[in-house]
Formats: sequence, structure tokens, C-alpha cells
Amino acid sequence: MDTIEQQLELLPRLWRYSLLRTSLTAHADRWPDELYVMLAIIGRLPEALAQINVCAYPERQVLAWARVIKYAEPQVQLQLLQRIEHSIRSIRDPEDQTFALSCLGLAYAEAGIPNATYPIYQVIDRPNLTVQGLLLQANRLASQGLSDQAYLLFDELFMTIFAMPQYEQLYQLMLLVQSAKRAGYNSLCERIIQSLYVPHEAPTFNSAIQELAKAYAAYGDFAVAHQAIQLIKQPRSFIHAARQVAVIACEKQIHTHTASLLQAAHERVKQLEDIDEHIYLLGQLAIPARQAGLIELAQTLMDEAFHKLIGVQHQYPPVATRLLIQSYQSQHALADALAIIPFLDNPQAHDYVLGNIIECYLNDNDLTNAHLLLKLFKPHEQTYVAAASNLLIKAGAQGLIELVWRLYWDVMAISKAINDHVNHRNYFVYVACNLATEASTHGLTVLTPRLYSEAIQACTTVDHGYTRLRYLKDLVLAQMKHGLVASFPNLLASLRLGATQLEINTALNEFLCPIAVVYAEQGNYSAFDDWFNYAHTQLKNSTQTDHKALVSGYRTLIKTYRTSASDWMNSAFLAAVLPRLQVIANTTHLASAKNLLINIYADYASEGHPAFLAQAYEMAITIEPIADRLNALKSLAKVYAKVNDGPHLRAIIAEMIELELDDLEFESIALVCAKQGDFAYAQELLARQEPAPWKDEVLWYLIAKLIQTNQVATACQLIPSLSEGYKQEREFQKIITYYLERQQLAEIGQIVQDVWRNCMSDTELWQLSTIIVPLIPHYPWLGIAVLDSVPWVEQQLARLK
Repeated sequence: MDTIEQQLELLPRLWRYSLLRTSLTAHADRWPDELYVMLAIIGRLPEALAQINVCAYPERQVLAWARVIKYAEPQVQLQLLQRIEHSIRSIRDPEDQTFALSCLGLAYAEAGIPNATYPIYQVIDRPNLTVQGLLLQANRLASQGLSDQAYLLFDELFMTIFAMPQYEQLYQLMLLVQSAKRAGYNSLCERIIQSLYVPHEAPTFNSAIQELAKAYAAYGDFAVAHQAIQLIKQPRSFIHAARQVAVIACEKQIHTHTASLLQAAHERVKQLEDIDEHIYLLGQLAIPARQAGLIELAQTLMDEAFHKLIGVQHQYPPVATRLLIQSYQSQHALADALAIIPFLDNPQAHDYVLGNIIECYLNDNDLTNAHLLLKLFKPHEQTYVAAASNLLIKAGAQGLIELVWRLYWDVMAISKAINDHVNHRNYFVYVACNLATEASTHGLTVLTPRLYSEAIQACTTVDHGYTRLRYLKDLVLAQMKHGLVASFPNLLASLRLGATQLEINTALNEFLCPIAVVYAEQGNYSAFDDWFNYAHTQLKNSTQTDHKALVSGYRTLIKTYRTSASDWMNSAFLAAVLPRLQVIANTTHLASAKNLLINIYADYASEGHPAFLAQAYEMAITIEPIADRLNALKSLAKVYAKVNDGPHLRAIIAEMIELELDDLEFESIALVCAKQGDFAYAQELLARQEPAPWKDEVLWYLIAKLIQTNQVATACQLIPSLSEGYKQEREFQKIITYYLERQQLAEIGQIVQDVWRNCMSDTELWQLSTIIVPLIPHYPWLGIAVLDSVPWVEQQLARLK
């Protein structure tokens, strides 16, 4: 029996062969189906079949076999048909299985057995008519013995097809190989096939190498970190990896490594074509350079970015410009950013850059320079108003009252002249209200009375009632949350009166209930009761004849009460509204009314009144359409889970399944079960759901709880159900850390072996390679072995080509 240490030492060998296995699989998986057909056409069927055999997914194999079967000898055709039938039985997904059956029908047809019972579908789109015409012309020339002309046309057609969108290329190339082979142009066939032998990296390779490099850098082994990032060929990924490792070197004050990494990244930046990205990355590299005291390197990088920017300023790259200015700010060199402005002829670009620099100065609380730069703005621009407004608030916070009022009158005068067609708003009113609310938020009590007075006066110029009320509501909420001014009572009265003139749902949703909620949050329940009762009265007295609208209004009121009122108030209110909702539900049979009632009954039941569940169920089974019935049953299932009534819960789940809807959405029910401690049934429900982000949320909760209760093996079994590899990686790292803290190395070794062995592709394997990151400080040779395997596998793959 090997020791635990010996078992860990076997992991590099397992990794190497897992990488080779998945790389071979990926090598075959990345071959387009048409390439298998082309090989079969030119007599290399055994080679095509060998590659199909190592494809990772049976549905892919079925399609490939079906497309090459007609080029096989009769005995081989029978063997392939048997393999197709066997593979179909291993496909679990119904849609994939249906598609595979259609491929089997195609295979029977290609093998000369057209009476097979399986359906045959056309799986290849019709070729582009232009290319088809050229192909017919080339075939005609070849059949007439005009071989030179035919070859030139075939060659031209080859280049024409490669200029087409990629999704149209492969089928056209297959047709071209068929015609070229028939005409005896074997060298052209080989050229076409060789053009498709394009090496690929697993999409997750670069991110995995980056994580390993960061792990070694954090451990202090920068030699291995350097070795790791040299494996990254894609410039963008290399730059990000090198910068992150350089930042770690800077934090550890090992500046020789910081310099070499940033210089290597700089060389790769030169390979990028996108100017915006070029400028951004140069600025990002300069930040750690300056932090490490590498002033000359930082200046070189920023100068290059500066010249790139002014070289394309007529194209106005706003994102790159903003990010470059932020790089100057991070290096405390905003004064250098000012050098950009004289080169900007475009007024929009000029003010955009100026606004960004002023914003940075304001963030640094440098009001003097921010104010000086305002004078450089073009007149009557929204960018100026925004910058001046920000400066005004900052100046108020520092007690610079004279500057505040000078800026205020300037801002108001300019904003009156701006017609904001883009956002369809009165810009003057918007600015006035925004300044008032910002002053409240920042506690500028010296300014708020005057600013609110001006804002309220500005609102009177707005003709559209709903728009005016939106501005008033913002002013009210700002005062309620940050301090009242004298105008508050009148403002509140105007809001309440105005809301009554709107459609009832709009009044409740957007104006009356939000005010009540804020009062409740502040503990002012008398004011909450006043506003809430007013809203309820408006709804009861509403002349609204649309029952759906009435139900929606009650839903808003009930939601507000649930979240804001005390329990006794809640019960009293619900008792008051139930009769009317029951009348609406019974007379109109509206699903929305019944669902709202069911939710109310469910709330009562979960608060200790289980008798209401029977009423809820009787109403739920009468709901049409069945999608709404499903929602009602789901609400009931959550309550049964919450009160730990397992038999009724399972009965409801069975009814939901019988509805035969596509997505039963068991995740929310599973979460309630998990929170009640029924982990097993939560897992059973999740097993019925397809991978999805909302399923992941429940799985994360379950995994965390299982680890907390030391049920780590069970938690480990759930991780592969997560929808994304990076999510699985993170959870496996947590479990490995858990075992590492307890020195349970045998369990760690088993997890790593199982995970790597079960990977079906190199993409998946590289994504999960970094589960060993927690082990690197203790077993650094393990990560080195992973890195060393890359050139070895590349050599094996090169032999295939």
C-alpha cells in the first residue's frame, strides 16, 4: 500500500496523461465534420475514423460516422451502423438523442438502405449559389480537358470560399474537394485540408496558467511564475498575466521582477491592433511601474500612450481616453494629462477629456485646479454643467460659499439654454432638482433651503403631471432621508394631491407607497399609517373597472404592509382586504387574483395557521392557464417545506410534475428545503433541474452548509452539478483547503484524481487544473509538473500532424 505522500507524487503523472488524453480528444473535437468527409473522399477513411473514435461526445461521433459512411466498404458500413446505434443509447439528452436518430436515418440512406424506419433529415444547408455556379463552371472546364483553366478556377474558388463567413466555408470546401479530387488535383486537395489543421488552445488554458503563475508569485517563487506566463501565446492574456504577477512583485518589493515582467508585457502590447486597448493597457502597465519606483519605465509607457491617443484624436476614443486619465490620476500625475487638451480639435472630445480631468481633481479634493480648468470649457455644454455642479457640492462641503453661489448662478443660466433632446427632459429642472438632492445627501444645510426653493419653483414649469411628480418625489425622499427644510410640508402635500390625479396603480407604486415605506424604515409608524391608509382609501374608492389593475393595486399594498408593518397590523389589514379579493377572484376567475389570495393564505399558514393551506390548495387547482397554476402550487410547496410537512410537499411536487411544463423551477423550493435542513430532498429536487445560475445559488448554499456540518464528501459530489467550470474550481479549492487544514492528504489526492480523470476535454481539464492552487505553498513541485507537461503534450500532438 502506497503512502499518502507517494499517492500525491503520482498526481503529476495522472495530470500529464489526462492532459494528453483530453488534448487528443480536443484535437479531434475541433476538427470540423467536413474535414472527416474530405479525408474519406481522398481515400484516408481509416485516419478519419481514428479521429472520430476519440471524440468526447457521442452525438458528435454519430453525426461524423453518418457523413463518412458512404465512403466505407460494405463490411465497415455495417460496423459503423452498429456503433451509431450503440452510441445513441448512451445519449441522455432527449433533443440530442432525437438529432442522433436523424443522423442514423441519414447513415442508412448513405449506406444504400433507404427503407430504414428512422427519419432522415437534411442536416446541411444549401450551398451559396455563387460558389455553386463557379464550381459547375470549373467542373465543366475539367471535363473538357482544359486542365490549366480549371485549376486556376479551382484555386480562385478556394480563395473565394476563405473570404466568406466561417460558418459558410466548410460545406463549400467539402464540395470543392469532391470536385478537385474528381478532376485529379490531389495537391489542391491537400492544400485545402492542411489549411484546416489550425492549432488551438483550450479557452481555459490562459486563465489557468495565469492563476498558477499568481499562486507561485504569492508563494515567492517568481522563477516558476515567469516560466508559467511564458506558456501563454495570446498577447492580451499574456499582458494581463504579466501585469498581475508584476503587481505581486511590487507588493513584495522585488522590483527587478516587476521591471522584467512589465517590459515583457510592453513588448506584447505592440502586437495588438486595437488602438483603444493599446492605450488602456499602456496606462495600466505604467501604474505598477511608478509604484515600484520605475519612473523611467512608467514615463516611457505613458508617453507612448499619449502619442497613440493624440494620433487618433480625430476618431475620439472616449473609453481609452477616460481610462488613460485614470492612469494619470493613479500615478498622481494629472498635470501631465492636461497636455492632451491642446491636441483635441473636436469640441466634444475636448470637453469630454476636460470633464474627466476635473472629475479626477474633485475626487482628489483639489478644488483649486478643478475650478481653474472650468474656464477652458466650451460654453453651454452639459459636460460643463455636470463638472461645475460637482465642484459646487464639493465647495459647499468645504464652506466656500462665495464660490458655491457663483457656480450656482452660472450653472442655472447655462442649463436654461440647453435643450436636452436626447433624454427628452427639461434640463434646467433636472439640474435644479439634482443640485438640491445632492446638497441634502451631503448635509449642506447652509445651501439646502435656497436650493430647494429654486428646485420647487423650477418644477412648476413642468406641464406633464407625472414628470413633475417624479421630480417632487425625489426632492421629498432626499429631505426625508437627509434632513428637512421649511418647504417640506407643502412639498409633501403637493405630492399627495398630485398622485390622486394619476392612474391608481401608478399612484400606489411610484408615489404613495414609497413614501410610506421610508416612514416605516425611520420608525415613524404614525406617519406610515397615515400614508398607507390614504393609499388604501384611494384604492377602495377608485372607479377603476379593470379588475387586473385593482388586483395589481392590492398586490402593491400587501407587499408594502408585509415589509413595513408590524405583525398585528399585517393581520388586521389582510383581514380587511381578503373579502374584496375573494369577490374579485370568485366572480372574474382571474388567475392574478387567485394567486394573490393563495400567497396571502400561504403567509397565514407559515405564521402558524396551517388551516389556510387547504383553502389555498382548493383555489390553486382551479387556476387556468396551467402556467399560473404552477406558480400557485410552487407557493404552496414552499410553505409545506417551511413547516416541514414532507408528505404534502411531495404530493404538491408530484402534481407539478404532472403538469408537464418545460421548466418547473424547483430551485426556490429546494432552497427552502435546504434552509430547513432537509438537504437530501433539496438535492433530489435540484437533480430534476438543468444547469443554470439560479440552480447554482442553491447548490452554493447546500455545499457551504454541508462543509459546515462536516459532510464534505457529500458536498464534493454536488460540485460537478454547478453550471460553469470556474464555479466548480472555486468550490473544489474550498474543499481541498478544508482537508489541507486538517492534514487529510488522502482525501485531497482522491479528489484531484477523480476530478482530472473525469474531465472530458482539455478546456474542462485546464479550468479545473487550478484546484491544486491551495497545495502549491506546501507542494510546489505539483504545479511545476503541471507546467512542465505542456511542451511534452505539444510534442505528442505535433507527431499527429
